[in-house]
Amino acid sequence: GDAGKERRLVDLVLAGQADGVLLLHGKVPQGASLSLADAGVPMVAVGVPVADRDLPAVLVQDREGGAVVARHLLELGHRRFGYVTGPPGNFNDTERWAGFISTLVEAGIGAESVARYYGTFHVESGVAAGRHFLASASRPTAVFATSDMMAIGFMRALHQAGLTIPNDVSI
Repeated sequence: GDAGKERRLVDLVLAGQADGVLLLHGKVPQGASLSLADAGVPMVAVGVPVADRDLPAVLVQDREGGAVVARHLLELGHRRFGYVTGPPGNFNDTERWAGFISTLVEAGIGAESVARYYGTFHVESGVAAGRHFLASASRPTAVFATSDMMAIGFMRALHQAGLTIPNDVSI
């Protein structure tokens, strides 16, 4: 998210300080005058595909992961769900939500009934989501936090309020 830092890192790579680059954010960094792609630097996308380039990618099956979480929570008997999202438009979160919600819909639970708490993959946003959860009159019995950091924050807020996991809510 910092263009100056991105240019400096590209310049380091172009100066021979690295033999290749792992791309973690779904885009090819741009230097002051040249992108890594134009310079022929070997690159592999990790976690998020690069939409406008034909690059090798190592991806997590986020959609299936979301479906597995939903199936597990359904098997535990839950019927009221919450979902702590990642940042808007995040590829991984979009995939996780798609797998999670399609599995719930197949089980007869409408997407509109899932409480959504908006986060950023950071602990602080998990704490904020937990506070929103605590303020709800009709709380979900199970919450899918889509990152470990947000789950930690969410649980922290619930513990501070005296709730126990998984007795009061499954996370």
